[in-house]
Amino acid sequence: MAALPIPANQYFNDFSFDLIEYEVKRKNVIVGNFKGLLNKDENGRHIAFLMDASILPGDVLTASHQSFVIRSIEHDHYNGTPELLKAYY
Repeated sequence: MAALPIPANQYFNDFSFDLIEYEVKRKNVIVGNFKGLLNKDENGRHIAFLMDASILPGDVLTASHQSFVIRSIEHDHYNGTPELLKAYY
């Protein structure tokens, strides 16, 4: 868990040119498509999503002929409220 210096929506707007749409599969069933940002931090490589993304450990995210198996989820907060979901792969 980390504290965001700005709201997650503003962060996503600032980097909108880097957003990638991911198809999310859970047990081989598509559960949604969500836009995310590839990133890394001290805990490893992850894809950052806004909180409306339905992503759980074990899900498979696919985009641009690449697939990522999600191993863990963390949330970053702005003013004490979770605003960013980090899906580590």
